[in-house]
Amino acid sequence: MFMSEGTIYVQGQVGARLGNGMNGGLIIIQGDVEEDAGIAMKGGRIVIEGRCPTPPHGIRLRPLKAKELKEINAVLLEYDAVLSDDALCLEPSDEVEFEVQSNHVSSGDLSTIGLVPMDEHPLIENHPVDTVAFIPGTDDEAPAILLPIPILPRIPDGTLLRTEDNNSGRLTRIQSQPFLVIENPRPIDIIQLNLQSLCDLRTTAPSVAGVCLDMDSLPSMNPEEFDGILVAIRTLMTSQSPIMSIQGISRIQSHHQSSAYHEVQAAISRIEDGSGTPEASTLPIMGRSKKNELDKTSVITALEFGFTSDAHDVIVARCAGADFVVTEPPMLEIEDIEYWLQGLTIDLQNTLRHLGLDSIDILQRSHLRALDHDTASVSGLRMSGYERPLPHWFAR
Repeated sequence: MFMSEGTIYVQGQVGARLGNGMNGGLIIIQGDVEEDAGIAMKGGRIVIEGRCPTPPHGIRLRPLKAKELKEINAVLLEYDAVLSDDALCLEPSDEVEFEVQSNHVSSGDLSTIGLVPMDEHPLIENHPVDTVAFIPGTDDEAPAILLPIPILPRIPDGTLLRTEDNNSGRLTRIQSQPFLVIENPRPIDIIQLNLQSLCDLRTTAPSVAGVCLDMDSLPSMNPEEFDGILVAIRTLMTSQSPIMSIQGISRIQSHHQSSAYHEVQAAISRIEDGSGTPEASTLPIMGRSKKNELDKTSVITALEFGFTSDAHDVIVARCAGADFVVTEPPMLEIEDIEYWLQGLTIDLQNTLRHLGLDSIDILQRSHLRALDHDTASVSGLRMSGYERPLPHWFAR
């Protein structure tokens, strides 16, 4: 599945969906293949000497050219095998592909949720404020991953974060802030595991602080299969490194159940999962599921936003029960990311001082107010001015 290079040679019958999603490389089969061979392939070749059903849409079946046959037989010399001239080749066709995007995006952000102080008095400007969050290790004695502010910024490539060549001393935030990356992580970073990065984990695992399994990009797994994946990951990493999982908000209940059962360290819910769930309505969804499924466990929760979060968004998420937020930086330039982190830290501290709180851990749901009727209706928050949730939240 999703082969990108190399050669696979098989003698004998092969099952369905051979070469699913392959991007490159060569597969040679001397035997029969079952249905849907080459489905969704975008590159590479599948050579079959045997029975092959009608290929799926977008894939063409053609005879091998004499030059190709000669090249492949040269590869098969070390196996004492040879292809006959009636072998066939599967490859992507040149047909125009039509991509249909049917996913819905969420209908808003968190700007319609306000923050109000309770009985606390505002703190003076320079009062120290604690904004640190932790991702726990596998047990109480295992070292935790420290987040200077409760966000885990997500970028594709960790190479951008390398500061060895920068001697200006201005990149202090980036040097201490863990990131969620797909490739080239630093020792303090967390690697997001999709199909490709999971295959490369053997080389990257010794040099990362933790891993995050992207359940939406991996094939569906039953509990036994998921347990096997976790065991394999554990053998490649240190025994104390945290393992997290991320999945769409529409599957949050089963996601939290699975996280508790398999004892992962954090369960992250992705808001932009194609369901169109508004951000405000995710707050009661997450709070209810966390209370029902994770109340007596050590699993922490987080939210992944589809937009660049500011201090207000982070504090709202913390009030709703999320331990941290996954978000993208506004720009993928190292100095811009540094300034963004510095500004986010200052805004978090100032907001907490305004609320009269000296620690982000003191935030509660009671600090939130819905600023309009629609937000109050879907979130269950107290409506500003009315100071109570809307009546339908009390109905049975």
